[in-house]
Amino acid sequence: SSNTLYAINPDGTEKWRMGYGGDYSYDLDCGGDVVVDRYETVYCQGKIWEPGTSTSYLMAVNGHDGTEKWRSYGYAQAFLVGTDDIIYVARDEYIVALDVNNGSEVWRYHIGNELRVWTRLNMGNNGVLYFCAGQEYSEGKLYALQTESQGVDPEAPWPQFRHDMRQTSC
Repeated sequence: SSNTLYAINPDGTEKWRMGYGGDYSYDLDCGGDVVVDRYETVYCQGKIWEPGTSTSYLMAVNGHDGTEKWRSYGYAQAFLVGTDDIIYVARDEYIVALDVNNGSEVWRYHIGNELRVWTRLNMGNNGVLYFCAGQEYSEGKLYALQTESQGVDPEAPWPQFRHDMRQTSC
C-alpha cells in the first residue's frame, strides 16, 4: 500500500506496519530517503493533502513498534544522522539541525535567498556537511558547512541515503 511503512524481521515476517489505511489525504513518501539512527528510529518524508494545498513533514517512527515519535513540518529534500544525535535536514533555503529525541530545532543555517539544495547531504569524518545548492539545478555551487558532529553516525544501521559516505547500497 502506498500509504504504509513496513518493518520486516530478519526471517522475512512482518514486524509492524504503520500507515493511514485508505485515507489518501496522507501520504508516506518513503520511496525516497529513509534513514535509521542508532536508536532504531526510522525517518521518512510524509505529506498531508488538503483541498488546494499540501503540507510536508519529516516523520520519526519508533523502529521497535511502528509508533510515530514526532513530526517536523516542512519539506525535507535530504537528511542524515550525525554522531551528535542530530538529524541534518536540507529544507528549502536552509540546513536545519533537529534533535533526534524530540524533533526540536537545534539550529538553522540560511544558505541564501531563493537558493535550494539540489543534492543529497554528505558528511565527512570531520563533521563537515557537504551539499550543492543554487537557484537552478544546473547552477549549483558546492557548500561545506562545519558542524559539531564527528561525521555520519557509524552506530546507526542506515544513517543516510544509500547507507554510508561511499553510498555502498543501490
